[in-house]
Amino acid sequence: MAFAVTPPVTTFAVTYTATGSEGTDFTIPIGATLASGSYAVIVQSAGGASVDGTQSSGVEVIDLPIASRTATTFRVVLGQALAPGDVLQFLVTGSVVG
Repeated sequence: MAFAVTPPVTTFAVTYTATGSEGTDFTIPIGATLASGSYAVIVQSAGGASVDGTQSSGVEVIDLPIASRTATTFRVVLGQALAPGDVLQFLVTGSVVG
């Protein structure tokens, strides 16, 4: 199997603080414009939880659907709704425009 990397590729953190009205299926803005919807999103976990360790409510990230990614947002599907102030952290790796 061959893999192709299109330089330049950048990895950056995306932190999302919940309002409590997201439900279990919502999109998160990336904060940058990527060359396409073809990039990697990785959940950063703290202590085995998907929500950061300072405000962990034990929420499990079920899916980060590839087909729903755009150049500016990605979709998150959770096992339960977030509480206001919960923090999700992700690493995004892709080709940034500009």
